[in-house]
Amino acid sequence: MKKLALYILIVSLLSGLAACDGRGAVLVEEPTDPPETTTPAATARVTPSPRPSPSPSPLPTAPPGAVLSGTVGKNIFWEVDPETRTLTLSGAGAIPDYMAYDVGGWKDWPPWVEFNSFPWGYSVNLIDRLVIGEGITKIGAGAFEFMYLAEVILPDSLKIIGEAAFRTCTAPGFAIPRNVAVIEEKAFAECSISAFSVAPENKAFCAVDGVLFDKKMARLISYPSGKETVKYEVPKTVKSIESYAFSAGLNEDSLLEEIILPEGLISIGNAAFSCRGNLTKMNLPKSLRAIGCAAFWGTGIQEFVIPEGIKEIAPNTFDYVSPGNDLSLRRIALPSSLKKIDKLAFVFCSELSEVYFLGKPPTLVYDDYEEAYPFDFAGDKFILYYPRKLASYWAPKGETTWHGFPIEPYDELPDWAR
Repeated sequence: MKKLALYILIVSLLSGLAACDGRGAVLVEEPTDPPETTTPAATARVTPSPRPSPSPSPLPTAPPGAVLSGTVGKNIFWEVDPETRTLTLSGAGAIPDYMAYDVGGWKDWPPWVEFNSFPWGYSVNLIDRLVIGEGITKIGAGAFEFMYLAEVILPDSLKIIGEAAFRTCTAPGFAIPRNVAVIEEKAFAECSISAFSVAPENKAFCAVDGVLFDKKMARLISYPSGKETVKYEVPKTVKSIESYAFSAGLNEDSLLEEIILPEGLISIGNAAFSCRGNLTKMNLPKSLRAIGCAAFWGTGIQEFVIPEGIKEIAPNTFDYVSPGNDLSLRRIALPSSLKKIDKLAFVFCSELSEVYFLGKPPTLVYDDYEEAYPFDFAGDKFILYYPRKLASYWAPKGETTWHGFPIEPYDELPDWAR
């Protein structure tokens, strides 16, 4: 069942992120007025932990006679030892970019990636431990994605950790070696890691209280989903929450319930808080200017007040916000700066009842595939409220619907929306 649940979760989330351009949160140009609809050590390692039983690996069990060794890239040899359950890579250079498998026919990768399974894929159920030898400089995109590794040993020669390289890793801790200079998007997305550590000599990254940041602590790169705390306050130095930074993924029992974001925060990346079903409280600072695709997908937050300065609600931002339970999105206030609501932004928000607009009607983006506007499939309980003083924009002829959605004027905002 867990395998099926994981597949459904990934297909749903990746389908939403298909609309993103890979750059994270997006700032948009203003349309015409009014808009039209259209750890320090020579070898870094993590502490072993018991292997989950049964294994939740989504890849097949290695068949009899499966290949347990080979080469990748130009000068790298790999070998699986079934007795020690260890995958070892040795040699020099870069481990190529791979994709574990093609989810639902949609490829969430740039065009230069080799769309073939990593060569150790059919031995994945034989692997608990990963050892990458000195001389290897890069771990390619998706190289160890969807592998449930209990221990990882990385070399000091490593400089780049590629996109989604360790996605869904289950090791309790993860050490970044001293020479790593690049960590690409969602390298640790949906992991159940309890804490990150970084070699003190590393010039690009640091870890504070187990959370991974860039060296200046301006970018929060990854919050370990296995961290046992119910409340987290993001440091005041942080300007950007990176894509998938808080994404819980497989860690369904994550304890985090509240996140405090600092004034000075400018952007929230794609899927930054996705799958955080227990997350019920979060403030959005006035300094915020961009929110990425699917940023709050699957959270348990009931109420949002989007700050002035936000011009776009990106695709699937509130998609699937804990549908059908008591923690689903109930109400939201949208700023006068808003110019565009992208496709499926509120899809499946079945408990949504109040949407307050502070400004003129934004552009609604129609989704051709789903044949739906952003508020479609959000149930039939909600009403869109607009300022009575802007009735000439919202209802010039006394209309009671807008794009088929019920609308009503208001004179004063409710206290929660101020």
